[in-house]
Amino acid sequence: KLVGGGGSQKHLKLESFPDSLRGVFWDVVIVDAPLGCCNAGPGRYQSIYMTQQLVTHQMKDSVGRQTHVFVDDYERSVERDFSYHVFGKEPYEVLKRNAREGVTANEQAHFIFREKDCIVTGMNCFFGSNRSRENRSTHTTNVASLNTFPTERAQMGLNQVETILTALPKDGNLLVWGLGHDSAFWDNATSGRVVFLEDDFPQKKDGTLWYDEIMGQYPHLESYKVHYTTKNNEETYGKLVGGGG
Repeated sequence: KLVGGGGSQKHLKLESFPDSLRGVFWDVVIVDAPLGCCNAGPGRYQSIYMTQQLVTHQMKDSVGRQTHVFVDDYERSVERDFSYHVFGKEPYEVLKRNAREGVTANEQAHFIFREKDCIVTGMNCFFGSNRSRENRSTHTTNVASLNTFPTERAQMGLNQVETILTALPKDGNLLVWGLGHDSAFWDNATSGRVVFLEDDFPQKKDGTLWYDEIMGQYPHLESYKVHYTTKNNEETYGKLVGGGG
């Protein structure tokens, strides 16, 4: 009802989203938070929805620019189905990482938004999967920095990391939903602004926030805590994706 049946999505607006980030043109957005698993804590409905809102708004005032959005863990129902409902089409491409022991995440969806399509169609302002690969950004970072990616502590595959770096201009702005052991790597991936958003849901039994743990290791990062109001459970999925009331 709320998505597939024409219902309003306005309640998904993230009230804790920092106002200082709204006037920035984000060249690349990575959606890798909140955790979105284990039937506990918030799902990624709001981070996906807010990404769509940000990109659509910024494209209306931009000429000849495009934004690349990467949705991680795309093999999961919420990430796949809700992205389709919000963005309106299949992704430009889906990147699979090589299987690795201890890593459950597998797929990453790559959407490309551009100014022309945003103005004409509003929400569906991106290249679909039937577009030519020549549409990818030609502004590349130094992909040699792949050598410094912490493969043992992060879940992304190097092929996925390389695709993100290829899409990110050398002076581009990068918005990352989530903090992790790869955050320092992304912070050094561009000379532009890099911002991380992490939720305030305690992921450990002792109440420790993941935000505090990562920022304790990398205090130089520009990061903000946000508060999600949706839950990662079957009831929420049914309402937002399955057509429930």
